[in-house]
Amino acid sequence: MKINARWHIKNKMPNPPADRALPGGPMLEQRLKWHAEHAKQC
Repeated sequence: MKINARWHIKNKMPNPPADRALPGGPMLEQRLKWHAEHAKQC
C-alpha cells in the first residue's frame, strides 16, 4: 500500500463532533472531499 506521508501531514482528515457528522451535514461533505482527494494522492 502506497502512503503519501507529506500529503497526510498537510491534509488532516476532518474529525467532527458526533452530533455534526449527521448524514447530509456539512461535515459529511468535507469528509467525502477528503476521501476523494486521498484516493488520488495515496
